[in-house]
Amino acid sequence: MSILKSRKIEYPLSLKKDELGYIINHVFMPPKLPQEHDPEPAKKDSALLKAIDQAARSFCEVVSTIDTSKNTKDTWITLQHMVSTMMHLHLHGSFSRAQLQTALNQMDVNGVLPVYVYAQNAGIIFRKTGDTEMTFESFQASLPVDVVVGTLGKVLVTFPSAPRILFGVDSTVIGPLANILSHMAMEEISVALPKTSKGGSSHHETRDVADPRFITEALAGILRGVSPSSSTPIQTTFVHKRLNDEVLWKQAYRPWRRSSIWLVARVALHTTLSEKHAGHGFDYKAFQVFFMAKVLTLAADGSVAQFSSDLLHFMNSKLARRLYKLSQMTGARMDVATFQLATSTVHATAAKLELRWKEIQDQFESHKQWRKDECPTRNRSTDFTFSNSSYLSSVVRRNNATVTSSTDKPFDCGDLNRRLARLCGVRARLTPDVIPTITDTPELYASLYDFQYWIEVHLPDWRSSNSRSSDDCLLIHQAISGYRRVALSHYQNSPERLSLMHLCILELWIALDEVVVKWCPLLAEYSPEIPENALDPLLLSEHGHMKRLR
Repeated sequence: MSILKSRKIEYPLSLKKDELGYIINHVFMPPKLPQEHDPEPAKKDSALLKAIDQAARSFCEVVSTIDTSKNTKDTWITLQHMVSTMMHLHLHGSFSRAQLQTALNQMDVNGVLPVYVYAQNAGIIFRKTGDTEMTFESFQASLPVDVVVGTLGKVLVTFPSAPRILFGVDSTVIGPLANILSHMAMEEISVALPKTSKGGSSHHETRDVADPRFITEALAGILRGVSPSSSTPIQTTFVHKRLNDEVLWKQAYRPWRRSSIWLVARVALHTTLSEKHAGHGFDYKAFQVFFMAKVLTLAADGSVAQFSSDLLHFMNSKLARRLYKLSQMTGARMDVATFQLATSTVHATAAKLELRWKEIQDQFESHKQWRKDECPTRNRSTDFTFSNSSYLSSVVRRNNATVTSSTDKPFDCGDLNRRLARLCGVRARLTPDVIPTITDTPELYASLYDFQYWIEVHLPDWRSSNSRSSDDCLLIHQAISGYRRVALSHYQNSPERLSLMHLCILELWIALDEVVVKWCPLLAEYSPEIPENALDPLLLSEHGHMKRLR
């Protein structure tokens, strides 16, 4: 029996719908994202850190119950403490001097503390390497707008931005360091803000991010001057990340950007796990899968809110793709306990989506069951009734009118031919140079057929004729109106014939458009506003009709 099945690990996490939606947007990056800056970002970032903390606790609990190396267990104990400290430090967005100073003083040897300096757009990772020594590494927490917008696909970035700086720590260093960081986290520095020119004057560009040079360069230079007690060389662990960021806004004051604190937490986790050489199934990618599975479980169980099936399908597909990529890695084993939660979550979510689809099918499925005693009975009869019996009666009367009675003069075959030719004269008058009109005749279906035949055979030559003028606009309009009026009433129960009607009307509209553009070339600059997929639902049964549509 697997570990996750034998021991269910639960930690309470209370999230509201908007908070869980915020986590989903910034972790999964679904296709439909907000088009403006998130309201109350500090509160929602705190919820994101709480979710990461819960996942880290669960992951650490799983690791502690597995027979794995002591290095891996110790590493995850350190990381769980790191995430918890980061969560409490950024509980209300920014932090005070006392909070940061307490967090730095309470760091154990080999401890890690990520800090997000909001106003300076900078991320900092402190690592305590000894009782009186600490390292400092920094990077930009959110990329500039022109970098994100000007890059096709994802942006490849190396973290941290510079090698680690080793500096000595005591009460004379920690206090001023916490003081300056607490102030810089809340106060923007004018020269670090991007500028834009409007109306001949320079203004701060609120849609872009600040330059973190006062952290990555100025503060780093100050700490470089604080000599450590030893001269042991420090190795820096760099990681390369392909960042999927967006700059989205629509009629908004500030654009939507991916959470910076989420990036700071990921960089801290990634660099630490890479440096400690955590084994397969317990590394950074394994925790990413584990955390995404936790979020998907919250979204799918419906305890927080009911999310759409489209969103759940996307999240499930993204998680399944990550699992597949991990399975393709050299030496990957998907039976590791840390992967079992993700695998079971994928199957459970797929089953839930299938159940939702079945409920929709049942909702729209007809449950009418015919019983034998409810079926209508018909008496045997030798009489047959046709829906078009009136038309047949008119044909009979028409033929009787053309045949003389026995008391009149003898039957004249020539006279009958002349009468038939006169009755069918409408069809005989169809010519390639004249647009036909639909007339109210007993042979209405034949008249519709002739009209459609003329459009298929003669309309291309009619359009290309040099005799076309603006007077033809009215003729085409009358032909379209008359044909549509008659065809709609006679084709209403036939999707195939209605499809042919729409095809013929479109061809007449094209001819009208060519005549109008020839008469007024300026109209060619305007879009006809006909969707490209407007004719996709048509049911055309003949190959020739489909060729005309193409």
